[in-house]
Amino acid sequence: PIPRVPWQSQTSGQYQRRVHGISLESRCARCGKTGVEVPILHVLEECSHEFCNFCVREYTLDLVGQLSCEAMKCPNIGCMEALPDMIIKQSLMPNEFAEYLNAATQSLLRQDSSLIQCPNENVPTV
Repeated sequence: PIPRVPWQSQTSGQYQRRVHGISLESRCARCGKTGVEVPILHVLEECSHEFCNFCVREYTLDLVGQLSCEAMKCPNIGCMEALPDMIIKQSLMPNEFAEYLNAATQSLLRQDSSLIQCPNENVPTV
């Protein structure tokens, strides 16, 4: 079984139950599933928005498909905080993460014409 530990809410002073640092009452900001319903619920440090692994994956792959992932933002509408690469990496399969890195590089190259990609195909650097 997953260990459960009590914690004190910083805002209300009430005790809630948490599993691996996530409140069981926490909900994914996109799909609404709770910490009980999803195996992984990510909390973005800067804005405190919470997202399940599936929603981060879906959001990222959608932006990869649009080649629009040079500066990944929190999936919450209107939030401008960064979506850390570590959370993206944890949410994607290895081949999907490689696609994400490639799309991010291509987006960056389109944004700044002074940058060029290394001609060596095995070196994904700018």
